[in-house]
Amino acid sequence: MAEPDWRARLPLPRIVAAVVLAPLALACLYAGSSIFAVMVGLGAVILAFEWVRLCVSDRPTALGLAMAASFIVAIVAALVCEGGSSIAVIVVAAVSLFLASGRNAWIAAGVVYLGLPCVALVWLHTTLAAGPSIILWLFVVIWTTDIGAYTIGRLVGGPKLAPRISPNKTWSGFFGGLGLAIVCGSLLLVELELMAGPGVIFASGSISLVGQAGDLLESWIKRRFGVKDTGRLIPGHGGLLDRVDSLITASVVTALFVVVGRGG
Repeated sequence: MAEPDWRARLPLPRIVAAVVLAPLALACLYAGSSIFAVMVGLGAVILAFEWVRLCVSDRPTALGLAMAASFIVAIVAALVCEGGSSIAVIVVAAVSLFLASGRNAWIAAGVVYLGLPCVALVWLHTTLAAGPSIILWLFVVIWTTDIGAYTIGRLVGGPKLAPRISPNKTWSGFFGGLGLAIVCGSLLLVELELMAGPGVIFASGSISLVGQAGDLLESWIKRRFGVKDTGRLIPGHGGLLDRVDSLITASVVTALFVVVGRGG
């Protein structure tokens, strides 16, 4: 007898990867700022090389090392100094690598695109007493957006969200991810005593939307360079960049929310 269609379509590699990576990320999140910064730093090194391989063919190793080194310096600055020092490192690195790469704007853009989220995450964790809780909420919003979008998109289908950029994404998946993220994110904000009132809906919905925009942005970049995945590191996902594309944009906006909420 033929296996049921739904079972045949189960994304087993994605499930296995999530079961392994999610607890690891949470363990590092609550192991202290130094351990968390090491996790972010290791991820930043991988992202640097994935980005360089995606964007350039000339001297990819040298440029990857330079980009990775700039990320590490920025993360250390975020760990031991004020956030402004890290942003200064990112700006200087972007300009320097732009010149060193023969004025390749994609390399400079990659320094900012990937460097700022790394700095934002470490800054949130290190600077704020509630930093780990805020990052946990961020993770949950992004993860539930992904789960809701994938599940509802598969079950309901319907019109495509952005067929020229990401042919598999649907409007039903978009709203499914947004809805699940709003529910789970709002409940978690209240449970962690980070926020209360209608603002929890706005915060969770905004980060979900920004995360989905980040997913589409990365899909557009890959289509621009004619690749399907940025690597083969994570089964069912591709490269690390394919896994954290939503987190890249959402982490920066979360940090901005915190800055605005603190009054600068």
